[in-house]
Amino acid sequence: MITLRTRLNERVAKANAFAKFLEKTLVERDADLVNARRALARAAMEAETLRGLAEDARRGNGAPDALIARLDRMAKALKEDADDADAHCLRQVPVAWQGNASDVRLMGSFDDWTRGFHLSPEWHGHGDGMSDTFACTCLLPPGTYEVKFLVDGEWRTTDDWKTVGEGFERNMLLEVR
Repeated sequence: MITLRTRLNERVAKANAFAKFLEKTLVERDADLVNARRALARAAMEAETLRGLAEDARRGNGAPDALIARLDRMAKALKEDADDADAHCLRQVPVAWQGNASDVRLMGSFDDWTRGFHLSPEWHGHGDGMSDTFACTCLLPPGTYEVKFLVDGEWRTTDDWKTVGEGFERNMLLEVR
Protein backbone atom coordinates (compact mmCIF):
# COMPACT_ATOMS: atom_id res chain seq x y z
CA MET A 1 0.00 0.00 0.00
CA ILE A 2 2.86 2.38 0.83
CA THR A 3 4.52 1.68 -2.52
CA LEU A 4 1.28 2.41 -4.36
CA ARG A 5 0.86 5.68 -2.44
CA THR A 6 4.47 6.64 -3.18
CA ARG A 7 4.02 5.98 -6.90
CA LEU A 8 0.78 7.95 -6.90
CA ASN A 9 2.49 10.86 -5.11
CA GLU A 10 5.31 10.78 -7.67
CA ARG A 11 2.80 10.91 -10.53
CA VAL A 12 0.92 13.79 -8.92
CA ALA A 13 4.20 15.67 -8.39
CA LYS A 14 5.14 15.16 -12.06
CA ALA A 15 1.68 16.26 -13.20
CA ASN A 16 1.88 19.37 -11.00
CA ALA A 17 5.33 20.23 -12.37
CA PHE A 18 4.03 19.88 -15.92
CA ALA A 19 0.97 22.01 -15.10
CA LYS A 20 3.26 24.75 -13.74
CA PHE A 21 5.33 24.57 -16.91
CA LEU A 22 2.18 24.88 -19.04
CA GLU A 23 0.99 27.88 -17.00
CA LYS A 24 4.36 29.60 -17.44
CA THR A 25 4.31 28.88 -21.18
CA LEU A 26 0.76 30.21 -21.46
CA VAL A 27 1.75 33.48 -19.78
CA GLU A 28 4.74 33.84 -22.13
CA ARG A 29 2.61 33.11 -25.21
CA ASP A 30 -0.02 35.58 -24.02
CA ALA A 31 2.65 38.29 -23.71
CA ASP A 32 3.79 37.46 -27.27
CA LEU A 33 0.21 37.87 -28.52
CA VAL A 34 -0.19 41.19 -26.71
CA ASN A 35 3.02 42.46 -28.32
CA ALA A 36 1.88 41.26 -31.75
CA ARG A 37 -1.48 42.99 -31.30
CA ARG A 38 0.27 46.25 -30.37
CA ALA A 39 2.49 46.00 -33.45
CA LEU A 40 -0.57 45.46 -35.66
CA ALA A 41 -2.32 48.44 -34.08
CA ARG A 42 0.74 50.63 -34.78
CA ALA A 43 0.79 49.38 -38.38
CA ALA A 44 -2.91 50.22 -38.79
CA MET A 45 -2.34 53.76 -37.46
CA GLU A 46 0.62 54.21 -39.78
CA ALA A 47 -1.45 53.01 -42.74
CA GLU A 48 -4.07 55.66 -41.94
CA THR A 49 -1.36 58.34 -41.81
CA LEU A 50 0.06 57.12 -45.12
CA ARG A 51 -3.39 57.24 -46.68
CA GLY A 52 -3.63 60.91 -45.69
CA LEU A 53 -0.18 61.63 -47.14
CA ALA A 54 -1.15 59.86 -50.36
CA GLU A 55 -4.34 61.93 -50.62
CA ASP A 56 -2.32 65.14 -50.09
CA ALA A 57 0.21 64.07 -52.74
CA ARG A 58 -2.60 63.26 -55.19
CA ARG A 59 -4.10 66.72 -54.71
CA GLY A 60 -0.67 68.28 -55.13
CA ASN A 61 -0.51 69.49 -51.52
CA GLY A 62 2.20 67.11 -50.33
CA ALA A 63 5.56 65.92 -51.47
CA PRO A 64 5.67 62.37 -52.88
CA ASP A 65 9.19 62.03 -51.44
CA ALA A 66 7.80 62.26 -47.89
CA LEU A 67 5.25 59.57 -48.69
CA ILE A 68 7.91 57.28 -50.17
CA ALA A 69 10.22 57.78 -47.17
CA ARG A 70 7.37 57.01 -44.78
CA LEU A 71 6.42 53.89 -46.79
CA ASP A 72 10.04 52.71 -46.64
CA ARG A 73 10.10 53.12 -42.84
CA MET A 74 6.80 51.29 -42.52
CA ALA A 75 8.01 48.40 -44.70
CA LYS A 76 11.16 48.09 -42.57
CA ALA A 77 9.15 48.15 -39.32
CA LEU A 78 6.70 45.53 -40.62
CA LYS A 79 9.57 43.25 -41.64
CA GLU A 80 11.08 43.57 -38.15
CA ASP A 81 7.70 42.78 -36.58
CA ALA A 82 7.31 39.75 -38.86
CA ASP A 83 10.80 38.54 -37.90
CA ASP A 84 9.98 39.00 -34.20
CA ALA A 85 6.75 37.02 -34.61
CA ASP A 86 8.58 34.27 -36.52
CA ALA A 87 11.07 33.94 -33.67
CA HIS A 88 8.22 32.67 -31.48
CA CYS A 89 6.76 30.16 -33.96
CA LEU A 90 7.23 26.45 -33.28
CA ARG A 91 9.70 24.56 -35.45
CA GLN A 92 9.59 20.91 -36.50
CA VAL A 93 12.71 19.21 -35.16
CA PRO A 94 13.39 15.61 -36.23
CA VAL A 95 15.06 13.53 -33.50
CA ALA A 96 16.31 9.94 -33.68
CA TRP A 97 17.84 7.44 -31.25
CA GLN A 98 19.95 4.53 -32.45
CA GLY A 99 20.24 1.62 -30.07
CA ASN A 100 18.45 -1.50 -28.89
CA ALA A 101 15.51 -0.51 -26.66
CA SER A 102 11.79 -0.87 -26.12
CA ASP A 103 10.92 2.66 -24.87
CA VAL A 104 12.66 5.96 -25.70
CA ARG A 105 11.78 9.55 -24.73
CA LEU A 106 13.58 12.83 -25.38
CA MET A 107 13.55 14.76 -22.11
CA GLY A 108 14.82 18.28 -21.63
CA SER A 109 14.72 21.86 -20.50
CA PHE A 110 12.17 22.67 -23.24
CA ASP A 111 9.43 21.55 -20.79
CA ASP A 112 11.38 21.71 -17.51
CA TRP A 113 12.20 17.97 -17.79
CA THR A 114 8.58 16.94 -17.12
CA ARG A 115 7.11 14.99 -20.06
CA GLY A 116 9.40 15.10 -23.04
CA PHE A 117 8.66 13.57 -26.43
CA HIS A 118 8.00 9.88 -27.03
CA LEU A 119 10.07 8.46 -29.89
CA SER A 120 8.32 5.79 -31.94
CA PRO A 121 10.11 2.60 -32.92
CA GLU A 122 10.86 2.00 -36.57
CA TRP A 123 10.43 -1.75 -36.86
CA HIS A 124 12.83 -3.71 -39.01
CA GLY A 125 11.52 -7.20 -38.32
CA HIS A 126 13.65 -8.26 -35.32
CA GLY A 127 10.66 -10.05 -33.80
CA ASP A 128 11.91 -9.66 -30.21
CA GLY A 129 9.81 -6.60 -29.27
CA MET A 130 12.92 -4.43 -29.37
CA SER A 131 13.85 -1.88 -32.00
CA ASP A 132 17.19 -0.32 -32.83
CA THR A 133 15.84 2.93 -34.30
CA PHE A 134 13.41 5.36 -32.66
CA ALA A 135 12.28 8.69 -34.11
CA CYS A 136 9.88 11.59 -33.66
CA THR A 137 9.35 15.14 -34.81
CA CYS A 138 9.31 17.59 -31.90
CA LEU A 139 7.53 20.95 -32.11
CA LEU A 140 9.67 23.49 -30.25
CA PRO A 141 10.15 27.26 -30.23
CA PRO A 142 13.58 28.54 -31.25
CA GLY A 143 16.20 28.33 -28.52
CA THR A 144 18.95 26.17 -27.08
CA TYR A 145 17.85 23.33 -24.82
CA GLU A 146 19.64 20.81 -22.63
CA VAL A 147 18.31 17.31 -23.36
CA LYS A 148 18.84 13.62 -22.63
CA PHE A 149 17.29 10.43 -23.89
CA LEU A 150 15.38 8.34 -21.36
CA VAL A 151 15.91 4.82 -22.69
CA ASP A 152 14.07 2.01 -20.90
CA GLY A 153 14.18 4.08 -17.69
CA GLU A 154 17.88 5.02 -17.94
CA TRP A 155 19.26 8.47 -18.79
CA ARG A 156 21.48 8.40 -21.88
CA THR A 157 23.44 10.83 -24.04
CA THR A 158 24.99 10.26 -27.44
CA ASP A 159 28.35 11.31 -28.81
CA ASP A 160 26.78 12.74 -32.00
CA TRP A 161 25.44 15.85 -30.21
CA LYS A 162 27.20 18.79 -28.60
CA THR A 163 27.26 18.36 -24.83
CA VAL A 164 27.56 20.46 -21.70
CA GLY A 165 28.55 19.35 -18.20
CA GLU A 166 30.36 16.29 -16.90
CA GLY A 167 29.39 12.93 -15.42
CA PHE A 168 25.77 12.76 -14.24
CA GLU A 169 25.39 16.47 -15.07
CA ARG A 170 26.29 15.85 -18.73
CA ASN A 171 23.49 16.87 -21.09
CA MET A 172 23.24 17.18 -24.85
CA LEU A 173 22.50 20.53 -26.49
CA LEU A 174 19.59 20.85 -28.92
CA GLU A 175 19.65 24.08 -30.93
CA VAL A 176 16.39 25.07 -32.59
CA ARG A 177 16.61 27.93 -35.07
